[in-house]
Amino acid sequence: MPLIRHIAKMKKPMIISTGIGTMKEVEEAVNWCLLENNDQIALLHCVANYPALPEETNLSVITSMLKKFSFPIGYSDNGESELVDIAAVSLGACIVEKHYTLDKKFDGPDHFFSIEPKDMNFELEVIEGKVFTASFFAVRSQNFFIAFLVVLC
Repeated sequence: MPLIRHIAKMKKPMIISTGIGTMKEVEEAVNWCLLENNDQIALLHCVANYPALPEETNLSVITSMLKKFSFPIGYSDNGESELVDIAAVSLGACIVEKHYTLDKKFDGPDHFFSIEPKDMNFELEVIEGKVFTASFFAVRSQNFFIAFLVVLC
């Protein structure tokens, strides 16, 4: 937890992805942030498998996290299914993080399952039209982008 505590001391908003962490470890991470007087936290449920298959996502964790924490809860998606993201939002996720690439044929471990611009437009339309209003931004990381859908709940 030293890294989380170090970042929390900066008093900046933090997005913490749970990865393979247990609920107890997530609680500890939150407590370290609060100990440093940083309550600007969002927690993302994540399955640490690349690509994550829909049946591996265990989206009920989102519901559990919403009950346990008073912070925005989201989903870090390492898979290809837009339906999982829509299900996550319908369960209360306010953030959906996706791997985003300009071309699935690029070299690298994440490109083949990352979402392309044409697919992101579809996902935004589906989320905006059916569930909530969403906005999109991307952060460049080497040769690919990490995309965030911020859903206004």
